[in-house]
Amino acid sequence: MWTEQTLEHLQQMRLHGMVQALLTQQEQPDSASLFFEGRLALLVDAE
Repeated sequence: MWTEQTLEHLQQMRLHGMVQALLTQQEQPDSASLFFEGRLALLVDAE
């Protein structure tokens, strides 16, 4: 549920690159092995 809200908030802020990167991370099981900072860095880089 929090992911849906987060995606909605990112879309409202027009951070479409982050939306796509988060969706991609959810589809890739190896993303779960990354530390929070690593996943966040990937989201920021996508934007």
